[in-house]
Amino acid sequence: MNQTILFVVYGASAAVATYLLQKVGVTSVVSSCLVGLLGAVLGYFLKSPDTAAVIFVGSFVGMTSLSIGSVSMVLLGGAISGFVFKISEAYFIGHGGRMGSIAFISLLISMAVLYVLQFLMKVIK
Repeated sequence: MNQTILFVVYGASAAVATYLLQKVGVTSVVSSCLVGLLGAVLGYFLKSPDTAAVIFVGSFVGMTSLSIGSVSMVLLGGAISGFVFKISEAYFIGHGGRMGSIAFISLLISMAVLYVLQFLMKVIK
């Protein structure tokens, strides 16, 4: 349970950090690399390779286009990515594309949730 909470926090933090680096003017690839490098260092000191992987997945979420995404979307997507990473640990082992798939699924879920909430807010008014 504690590890799941940490993964959610790591994913959300990495996603927001990557997204904000883009807002400052760093390209999406470079910002993802910087956040991923920080995750690798943190994972090394914590002796947890999963920490580095979760942070890197979160950085993929943060690579969302500035014209489409928002901080709330990226924050929710990053949190979902940490949770999906945790529940999918036993699956897709040895197959490429797991991290990118998790980031994509997480962003789709966060976009759907936010669009449904916006729709409900318009209907309630």
